[in-house]
Amino acid sequence: MSSKNEIDLYKGSPAPGLVPTNLLKDAAAVALLDPKISEPGCDYGPEEGYLPLRENIAKWLTEVYEPVEPVVASRICITGGASQNLACLLQVFADPVQTKAIWLPQPTYHLVFQIFEDAGFYDHLRAIPEDMDGMDVETLEKELSRGEKDSPTEGGPHEV
Repeated sequence: MSSKNEIDLYKGSPAPGLVPTNLLKDAAAVALLDPKISEPGCDYGPEEGYLPLRENIAKWLTEVYEPVEPVVASRICITGGASQNLACLLQVFADPVQTKAIWLPQPTYHLVFQIFEDAGFYDHLRAIPEDMDGMDVETLEKELSRGEKDSPTEGGPHEV
């Protein structure tokens, strides 16, 4: 049991007092009363996510980051959250047989370990310390070089 002065960071979810339940209740009532919103909103929808949302995210990313080419909605996928997205990325782009190591910042978010374990990568995790700018790039380069020396040059495991 936690006291009022404690902040529980175990799950990474906001404190109940920070969730605007009244605003959510009112917004849900408005949405559910309008069939143009409620009917498609209660259906599965497209796999890549709601197109107007993806278009607005693309517009925002382009305005904020000013890339050479504008961000396009077709390059954006809406997921159920970071954990689901990480699991999907591991399933699509990595293979526990071919992947030699997965480098994570130390410390890292503790709930990712179960996702890596479920995907068969638990023994592949390697920690890299952080400095004031994020992951210690020099340490990462040394570890990657050491891994390359230990790997076969063709058809062997590769770093992700």
